[in-house]
Amino acid sequence: DNYSAQLQTVIRRDPDVVLAADLTDEESAKIVSKPGKEGPLIFVSMKASSLSDVLSKWAALVSNPRKSFDGLQAVVYQKLVRKLCENCRVAYKPSPDLAKQGLPIKTIEHLYRKGGTVEYKNKTNPCPICNGTGYIGQIGVFETLFLDTETRKFLIAGDLKGALSNAQRSKRLIRLQDSGWKIVASGQTSLEEFGRINKKKSSKKKTKSST
Repeated sequence: DNYSAQLQTVIRRDPDVVLAADLTDEESAKIVSKPGKEGPLIFVSMKASSLSDVLSKWAALVSNPRKSFDGLQAVVYQKLVRKLCENCRVAYKPSPDLAKQGLPIKTIEHLYRKGGTVEYKNKTNPCPICNGTGYIGQIGVFETLFLDTETRKFLIAGDLKGALSNAQRSKRLIRLQDSGWKIVASGQTSLEEFGRINKKKSSKKKTKSST
């Protein structure tokens, strides 16, 4: 495989950092995992539908539980949300019902929803900044797992659920919902927009490994 051969050549040159983008084959995964903790810092990007999905795919590609996770330091699962246009976004007081969903709204005076229009000379016009869409640009929302000794033991044993539960208890798992809420609370995106992408099945993630 040309990709795996080039990857092997790069690693043999002993660089400090390597990026293996869009990794999909077993040979390349085994090459990346082989150096272990003594090798360069290697960033790997793969397609996945969830944090659990990428851990499962990574283990399947390397085909050796210990080699898969012994050198893995962190996994970052990413989704993109559209940013609210600051020129036309509309502030509103959050509903008390949001507290029932576990959102900490007591400290939030207001949230924002998309606008799309502006008032000018007593006329309502499409916002000239976002062309009336209410959004402009994108921002990442990340779910991050930092592997410690205990979490790594669960993963090597094939207990993915136990690994994630342990990481959450030890506060080494930053959930997608928590990251998304911070962006919503800061006014960078809307609650509706985050809800939209949180229901989508397709996404990309990156793994960070000091292999």
